[in-house]
Amino acid sequence: MTASSPDGGCRACRALRDGVRALLISVLDRILARPGMATVNAALMTVALRGLGYNHCCEPKKTGEAKLVRLAASGQATFCIDIGANNGAYTLELLRQTNAHVLAFEPLPGAFRRLESIASEHPGRVTAVNCGVADQSGELQLRFDSDDSELATFSDKVAAIPYVAAAQTRTTNVPVVSLDDYLFAADRVQQIAHIDLLKIDVEGFEYQVLQGAQRTIRELRPRIVQIEYNWHQLFTGHSLYELAQMLSDYDAFQLLPFGSGLRPIDVSDPQSNVYSYANFAFIRRDLSA
Repeated sequence: MTASSPDGGCRACRALRDGVRALLISVLDRILARPGMATVNAALMTVALRGLGYNHCCEPKKTGEAKLVRLAASGQATFCIDIGANNGAYTLELLRQTNAHVLAFEPLPGAFRRLESIASEHPGRVTAVNCGVADQSGELQLRFDSDDSELATFSDKVAAIPYVAAAQTRTTNVPVVSLDDYLFAADRVQQIAHIDLLKIDVEGFEYQVLQGAQRTIRELRPRIVQIEYNWHQLFTGHSLYELAQMLSDYDAFQLLPFGSGLRPIDVSDPQSNVYSYANFAFIRRDLSA
C-alpha cells in the first residue's frame, strides 16, 4: 500500500473545497437569483461591502485611518501632508499619534480658520496653506454650501450625486497649486527630504492631485499614500485602477474599519473598483514586503 504524498493530499483537499464551494454557490444562485429576493440580496451586498471596508464614514477610528496613522508613526514619521484637510480632524490625528510636522492644504475659509486654530495650538508643527491642490497651479471654481463644508469640490461632474448637488449652492474662485510646484519651489526645495504619509481627500479631484504630484512621488517617494475613493469617481471617470497607475511602485491595501487592519487588494480586480466610500493605502513596495 502506497502512502499518498503531501502534495497529493493538498490537491485533494483543494479539489474537495472547490467542489463544495461550487455546490454552495449553485444552491444559493437558485435560492437568491429571483426578483422576489432583491431586497435580501441588496441587504447582503450592503453587509458584504461593509465587511470589505466600504461605507465606514467619517471618524478616523471608524474609517480605519487612525490605524494607518499608527502605522506611519511606527516608522518614526517626521513629515506628513494632508491635502483636503477641511477642519483638521486628520491633521489632529497625525499630531496626536506622531511627532511629525504636518503640511495641510484647505481652500474653504471657514474650515481653514479651524485649521489655523489647530496650527496655533501646536506651534511649529503645522503649516496651514489656504489654497487647493490640483494638477497645475492657478485658480479654480470651488463648489460648496457652507464655509466649512466637507463636500466642497472642484469637479462639476459630481453634482450628479444627489447629496453632493444639495451641498453645491455656492461657488467661489480660489487659488490652487500643484504639489510639485509647492514642494519644489526655490525657497522650499532643500527643506523636504522625504514624505512619510501623503493623504488625499478632495471629493472626486484625486486624479488631478496625483497628476500634479508626479515629481513628488518620483523623487521624494512618500512611504504611504492614502486616497479616499467614492461615488464621485464614477462621474469623474477614474477607476481605482487608473489612480494606481500613477503609483506603480506601490502595493495597494484597503483600510478596514475600527482598526481591523489593512486588506491587500488587486487594483485590476473589478471587485476592488467599487464606487462606494472607502479609503485605500498605497504603501511603497520596498516597505510593504
